[in-house]
Amino acid sequence: RTNPTRTTLSTTGVIIGVAALVAAFSITDGVDLWARALIARESSVQDVAITPRTTAEVAGRTVPITGYPILTTEDAERAKNEVPGVAQYALTLTGSALVEYGDRRAAAMLTLSTASLADFTNIDVLAGRFFTPTEVLHSAPVIVLGHRLAEELAGSRDALWLLGRAIKVSGR
Repeated sequence: RTNPTRTTLSTTGVIIGVAALVAAFSITDGVDLWARALIARESSVQDVAITPRTTAEVAGRTVPITGYPILTTEDAERAKNEVPGVAQYALTLTGSALVEYGDRRAAAMLTLSTASLADFTNIDVLAGRFFTPTEVLHSAPVIVLGHRLAEELAGSRDALWLLGRAIKVSGR
């Protein structure tokens, strides 16, 4: 009561200090949530890849390993149901092969996969479509080409000209 100005200034200082702390914590919490959402959306930090080793280095030489596990779609579906938090999965097999259309040939890296690969990796198909689960189930001969390979196989034509055409991979 004797110093009302000093009391008012002290109370105002405490209020400003508390408000500053609340604002600082709110900003850091917001940035934390934003960063976590960005990482989840833009990266594969939450992806898990299971790859069996098919070769080993022995005395400086590469030796094939036999008896490694071969995962099937049933294995993947069972794992999805048993492991909590699995949103989606894709089975892939990567290798290289000769790809040809007519008289044009190109060596290419291939990824054989289940139809869920497009959703799993956020692949956007510019023209045409990605293959369907039914086509995978029936082993339908469907191929999705990257633009560079399509241009190489199309030659002087537009790469989109290849849509619906028969492309050979390793002679098939």
